[in-house]
Amino acid sequence: MEFIFWINLFLILYVYFGYIIILLLIKSVRKLNIDKKDYYPSVALLIGIYNEEKVIEEKIKNSLNLDYPREKIKIIIASDNSTDKSHDIIGKYKEKGVILYIARKRQGKVANFNDVIKNLDTEIVIFSDASSMYRSDTIKKLVRNFNDPYIGGVGGKVKYRNKSDTSVSKGEGIYWKLELLLRRLESETGSTIVVSGTCYAIRRSLFRSLPPNLPDDLINPLNVIAQGYRIVIDDETEIIEEIVTTIKGEIRARIRIVSLGIAAVFSNIKVLNPFFNFKAALSIWSHKLFRWLNFLNMLILFISNIFLTEKLFYYYIFILQLIFYSFAFIGYLLEKYNIRTKIFYIPFYFCLINFTAFLGILNYFRGKNSGIWEPVER
Repeated sequence: MEFIFWINLFLILYVYFGYIIILLLIKSVRKLNIDKKDYYPSVALLIGIYNEEKVIEEKIKNSLNLDYPREKIKIIIASDNSTDKSHDIIGKYKEKGVILYIARKRQGKVANFNDVIKNLDTEIVIFSDASSMYRSDTIKKLVRNFNDPYIGGVGGKVKYRNKSDTSVSKGEGIYWKLELLLRRLESETGSTIVVSGTCYAIRRSLFRSLPPNLPDDLINPLNVIAQGYRIVIDDETEIIEEIVTTIKGEIRARIRIVSLGIAAVFSNIKVLNPFFNFKAALSIWSHKLFRWLNFLNMLILFISNIFLTEKLFYYYIFILQLIFYSFAFIGYLLEKYNIRTKIFYIPFYFCLINFTAFLGILNYFRGKNSGIWEPVER
């Protein structure tokens, strides 16, 4: 029982601290540089939408004002059979070169990307969302990384904006600081395994048709890594994204992210093999799989601790666990009354994301992995 206790405690600590320490040690002895310089390949800015009439015109204007040679950029909007006024708005910009692709029926963003990319002839494909506004130099900053022949994909640096003051938004803010740190360290020591779907680019020659129900911002990097190239983050780009602020929205988002993420990883199982690419396998196991399984570690740690409380040391650890989970429950109750205190909302959010990851695993094994995007309640 003690062995089970310590194994699960180790895994919990490894997920949140140990993996970061390993990356820092790798960086101290082997930081990989990128041969960046001004480079102007042909690019396609591919924007996936579904009923985005509120923001699509602003996105088009933002895209037309990007500081990149106009003759070398195609702006393509892939609509998942939108039913609002998006198509009419986009049509006003046809003469300015904005291309609209309309799916005949709702099939998901990824399926639309497959249809569009197979007919592209540009060197680089940049993936974007309708709500993501770029700085004028964003594309220029992204593509200069491709001057390095070992770079197969580049993710933009995302800055998450907290417009509300809820326990979920505060907790997610802390979560994303950890997530972005991991992506940066992975990039500096080899490849990050996931990018933000709001802003990333890959070489078109490395694109492989994607299973329609999988998240492109995870499966595309895995496909690029499987072909022997690096995926890096460009810290000089900055995209603003809003943080989810409601419990309901967070639960929906996390369950979907985990269930689809598991499917994406297992669709390219070669990258799990440390003998194929040790660094990539280390990242996938540590950054994704172990984290998704962390709820089980927490549960087993708690149960095993019950059987060890006759020893004073384990008794005190058990009391600390009870206090932690009590604080999490208090944090949940306080949120109902709009009261937020860090000592309560951090345990609450920690338990929330781990429990929803467990629900995501269950969804995966039950086959509930819809790739059709729906707006998340924020």
